Amino acid sequence: MKLSRRSRWILILALFLGAMIIFLTQVEAVKATFSDVHTVMVLLRVETEIMQKTPAGQYYESLFWKHNDELMKIFNAHPEHMEPFMIATRVFIPELDALLNGNGDEVYVTSEHVESLKSELDWFASRGSPSLREDIQREQQRLPLDTLIGMTMNEALDFINSNWSPNSVAEKTLVPDSYGEWAYYVHNGVYLEYPSSYNLQVSEIEKDFIYFMPSTGTPEQWNPCVMKVRIWNVPVNEKDANNPHSWYSPESIVWESSVQNPQFQGVEFVSSIQNLPVMDFHAFQYNEEHQLAVDIWVFVTENPQVDESFDYSEMINQQYEYFQHMVDSLQIRNFSTQPTSVPEPSAQQTLVPNSVVQQTSIPGVVVEQTLVPDSDGKWAYYVHNGVYLEYSSSYDLQVLQFENDDYIYFWPSADVREELNQCPMKVRVWNIPINEKDVHNPRSWYTPESIVWESIIQNPEFPGVEFVSRLPSLPVMEVHAFQYNQETQVAVNVWAFVDKIPQIESLDHSEMISQRCEYFQHMVESVKIQLP
Repeated sequence: MKLSRRSRWILILALFLGAMIIFLTQVEAVKATFSDVHTVMVLLRVETEIMQKTPAGQYYESLFWKHNDELMKIFNAHPEHMEPFMIATRVFIPELDALLNGNGDEVYVTSEHVESLKSELDWFASRGSPSLREDIQREQQRLPLDTLIGMTMNEALDFINSNWSPNSVAEKTLVPDSYGEWAYYVHNGVYLEYPSSYNLQVSEIEKDFIYFMPSTGTPEQWNPCVMKVRIWNVPVNEKDANNPHSWYSPESIVWESSVQNPQFQGVEFVSSIQNLPVMDFHAFQYNEEHQLAVDIWVFVTENPQVDESFDYSEMINQQYEYFQHMVDSLQIRNFSTQPTSVPEPSAQQTLVPNSVVQQTSIPGVVVEQTLVPDSDGKWAYYVHNGVYLEYSSSYDLQVLQFENDDYIYFWPSADVREELNQCPMKVRVWNIPINEKDVHNPRSWYTPESIVWESIIQNPEFPGVEFVSRLPSLPVMEVHAFQYNQETQVAVNVWAFVDKIPQIESLDHSEMISQRCEYFQHMVESVKIQLP
């Protein structure tokens, strides 16, 4: 697909909504949480085919990275807003889809587009930091959205083009003798090299993070993707818990290799889930002397769906050379060891003031199982935030190390019975005042037409509702249970993403959950208060 220069500018209409939904939902949405796969794929195409190809798109992508950490924190504090946010985002999808398919001249800017965008920007500004509010206000002044209503796309593009001007860009620091192919940067005492055709953005809130975004001029054989890098101090005894390799189920690791970098040894691997058009590349490297860890992560918006004989190493060296080059380039800097023949960087390359983003995957600790007595080894149990629950002993349990410990994850192992869907479960256990219970119920986040089944939970200590959400023509569904103990004001949300669902109108969802998702139903019924 080839877009005209003018057609590309319409992406600014969704400058925050598009960018936010792409990155807020990247891994979790495509793999698990976002039921509208078509929306996700349209927005991923927007990122790779448009935003990264134009100066304006690169500017707004960088602006998003500047504030993404804060946006994630806002969403964590207001989970009830996720559904309105997604509804507002979907307003743009038909127009973006048409644009991507070469029909942008037939699409108009409507009052619904503008009002949805303004409403979301105002909502984030009202809850954001002064820096976020300032940037939103500046962009709204630069691009008065009401002016666009009723314009054809071409008319809107002309207006946007005349009202947008790039910010100044700092010089890149090129690697000597690399013929302008590579630039370098020093962050938290670590030197690394990246493609000179990429833009660099440092997190404004999470100072450990830097982001590298492809622009124009990348080699033709590359599949250029955003790289997210974290550089931080990790005690030796916590190194393994922070290794992202432990966050993935064994079945999803399709390739791994030891990193032989003398100063930063570690492991690199590829995670892939069958039938999903995405992959994760990770490299976790560690310098024991300085107790510095580096995690390099690439979210790849393609998945070749190959057999076991596929050579991932060759693919990485060719299509993702930029990832491997960075892995191999890491060195300690600003300590006793200095890189050879490399001058001190003079300026950070950036499109906007220092930027941001939050790590999508979160370090966790795998918990040893405690079997339920008289269950013949079938069930294990765990007590979390004062709540007892039982889970299948063929699952691994992982507790996240984050700002709070509300979340636990259950990953199927190789021992799951064949008749069961091998689906991960995410469980949140947290305190909610009674007057806030309804807004935290995930039932309210879904459109009525997407709820295909629901039932009252009769658990005496934790009554609530369980329901199934799915969309036509997609062989996947989301299963939720929201339960609440009024006496202790503790809520439990049990969630599973179930794939390989047959397209049968008369499908008995209750029977299917009891049989193929027995582990889900058992957990819902087992939940009870267990105070110390």
